[in-house]
Amino acid sequence: MNEYNAAERQHVKEAEKEAKLDLEDRRQFVVAAMSHPAGRRYFCQRLISCHIFTSSFSTNAMQMAFAEGERNQGLQILNDLMQFCPDEYVQMMRENNARDSSSAARRTDPDLFSRRDEVRFNPERPFGDDEARYVNDE
Repeated sequence: MNEYNAAERQHVKEAEKEAKLDLEDRRQFVVAAMSHPAGRRYFCQRLISCHIFTSSFSTNAMQMAFAEGERNQGLQILNDLMQFCPDEYVQMMRENNARDSSSAARRTDPDLFSRRDEVRFNPERPFGDDEARYVNDE
């Protein structure tokens, strides 16, 4: 293709077609990832690390600009999630709240798990799914 020329109708049509294909590829990827617990956990961690649920204010202008850049990336991810799979987004947030609650319970109750309890890798469920990860040898 020759250099893009916005005055050429054919060039505009080709660009629109390519943009639609890119959007559909992105939609399929997001929907596929969000259909699995590991994918939902991944996107949730990305949103948290981008600080979209907190203020990016800082008295240091450069630090605030950096935080706003991170937040902008997170908002773009959030937009894709809300546009392509809003129900899975709600499920993702519920799962995150459940993880946070169980994590807080473990931190506040030292007798919750005995020394015999340990985290083990299960090759049949490498991402853990929603099943308990603790195994007790008795």
